[in-house]
Amino acid sequence: MTRPSMLYYFSSCIIKDLLLPGIDKVLRELDPRGSGALSPVMEMDPAVKGTALLSLQLSEGERRYRIRIIQQGFSEREISRLVEQVLSMPEVVARSLSLLFRRRFLYRVQPAGEEIGASEEGDTLQIDIAVRRPGADASLTVQFPRDLIHYFSPAASGGERTENPEEAVISFFQDPFNLFPRLRDLLEVLPDSELQKIFSLLQRGHDLTPYQIGLMVTAFPDSALKIKRNLSSNSLRDAVEMMRLMRSEMRITERDLAGGVYSLEEAVFFLLRDHEGADYSQFLRESGRALREVYVRERVASKPFPRWIEEMEEGKLLYPALSVSDERDITAAVSDDPDWYLERFRSHLSARRLEDIRREAAAGEISSSRRMEARSSIVEHYIGVKISRMSLGGESFEFLLRRMTGQRCFSLLLLSAGWFALSTAMKGMKLVRIKPLLSEIPRAPSCLIEDVLNGTVNPGILHDEIQIQKARTLCVRAILTLWEEGKIGLVE
Repeated sequence: MTRPSMLYYFSSCIIKDLLLPGIDKVLRELDPRGSGALSPVMEMDPAVKGTALLSLQLSEGERRYRIRIIQQGFSEREISRLVEQVLSMPEVVARSLSLLFRRRFLYRVQPAGEEIGASEEGDTLQIDIAVRRPGADASLTVQFPRDLIHYFSPAASGGERTENPEEAVISFFQDPFNLFPRLRDLLEVLPDSELQKIFSLLQRGHDLTPYQIGLMVTAFPDSALKIKRNLSSNSLRDAVEMMRLMRSEMRITERDLAGGVYSLEEAVFFLLRDHEGADYSQFLRESGRALREVYVRERVASKPFPRWIEEMEEGKLLYPALSVSDERDITAAVSDDPDWYLERFRSHLSARRLEDIRREAAAGEISSSRRMEARSSIVEHYIGVKISRMSLGGESFEFLLRRMTGQRCFSLLLLSAGWFALSTAMKGMKLVRIKPLLSEIPRAPSCLIEDVLNGTVNPGILHDEIQIQKARTLCVRAILTLWEEGKIGLVE
């Protein structure tokens, strides 16, 4: 039996989520029976027909970009709901783009109703969102200037420009720090309501102490009033007392400020990565979606999903992986060719469960994006099961650390484990082995790790063997996960 193929366009998913956040949810609300298919980014089709739903204007400095959304096949009621959604999102779009590209964007929406034929614009790209449903299909076409893709290109920071949209977007996200939030940008761009939620979540996780608040205010004096008015009265009182001590008794250096800022940025990154607060904060929800798309692409694109299934079979881990996976994910993951997959699942799942999956998969309500998310989840469960059966603990940390290879491997480990766990795990190691690794990461986390190793930060950890072993076990799991996902190599 031939392996099933898959179509998944990463750049289209990212652009759709950036320019039309929440549109997938609205399309599902309009017709739960329908399924969406997303095209690759392609040259604009001058023959596209339909009605201009909306005209959008995106601006950054002196640059102006016109974006058009064209609809075909939607009813008046559905068009009204789509327009309502797009009209509600200018602030979200401008904020997401500003934080991602570290520039200041403005976004304006204008209703439009004219018939669309050939476009007068020349260098224009488009993506199509096709909605297949019983009775009558429908579609949305998003047309935008090619120059928007250049924000993903290294040319935006002086590097070489690429004209291939998929290559540009993938290359941008291959740098793990391009999705790392910058505290200065968060303070400038986020409204008070969002900052209050972020501060509350950080304090709940013990990641925003009075000392860190003091460092944040000192590092960004122009945002001092905004920081203070978004703290609770108790937090503000403690922070004011801490700042008094900092001025009178502490010698705060640029190194201290850089480390304090980075530790807060990393904590926000972990909120995004772990989907914490997504129901609570619009910023975490929208920015976290882009980060999930990156992880889905990296995990699933490292090898075809049928090959993942065959690997699970060969390692006798298919049943353990399926047993901890959500049945909805299994159904979505196999929906493009249920016969091929269910034949392999036959000896692992009951006949009734197989039939339920086949019936749901045949309903035709699963988009390619949803299918990729489901496959990523199953692969994640499989890797977790596989690593747990390796029985490698903290004692293997230094051995694995020395054998890591690949571009940005230590940066990937840093963003997986976190600076504090990593520095704690390294406690007792010879500095000559650590220095080359620290040269790969930004200065701020490098200084934080050095300060832990030198005893400037958390000096008592050297005598806490339990915490060191716990940190090393966490880092071992992080290294093995990165290796299994194909992001790093391990020299034998």
